[in-house]
Amino acid sequence: MRQETIEDYTRQLAKSFGGVRDPVKTDELRKLYQKKNFVGMARHIRVHLGLTLNVRIAFVKSGGPPNAPAWIRHPARMPVFGTPEFRMTTVTIYLRNDFLKEAPFDTVVFALAHEFAHVVLEAIQHPLKKDEVAVDLAAMLLGFRDSYCAGCLYPVRKAQPAKPKNFRQTVMHALGRIFKKEEPSRFEMGVIGYLTPEEITYAAALMERGFGWPARN
Repeated sequence: MRQETIEDYTRQLAKSFGGVRDPVKTDELRKLYQKKNFVGMARHIRVHLGLTLNVRIAFVKSGGPPNAPAWIRHPARMPVFGTPEFRMTTVTIYLRNDFLKEAPFDTVVFALAHEFAHVVLEAIQHPLKKDEVAVDLAAMLLGFRDSYCAGCLYPVRKAQPAKPKNFRQTVMHALGRIFKKEEPSRFEMGVIGYLTPEEITYAAALMERGFGWPARN
């Protein structure tokens, strides 16, 4: 576990944010998730973070970084937070349809919070803005650590086995299905983000203690 890195980054980020924010209330987010209103979820998180720029949500079937369930496109040089230029800026968050189809509530919140944390760090010109571990820690500090803890592992549909190519393979496949005691699971556990589950738990515990800084509502 990258204990020293997590402690160092958490201290730096918490100082920049003026403390550790209380966990975000998720009642409204859950209602939006149940309606599959992912655009509404993104807007809710944007408001929670006090971001006044324009956000576009794009639902995609392919493209983007390999295996990434979500990613963001923003200007190479983000205007400073709170300026008129910042309010006129548009960022685009890309969400994979396959991910949204299977991901539970907390995992979707995790993905959105991570992408918005990119915006926060870019807009305040933080020295760690390009470090993905720092981005995850920033999202947790800004109120989303509960969803990080609950959503870092999520079910991923397994790739379908190749179809039998000849008669012998067809017979063996059929016999295998007959004599199996139970159907194999169609899902396996995936991991989201750049921290391990153990590291997320450790970071959340640090933040709850607050390093001596007061919580910020």
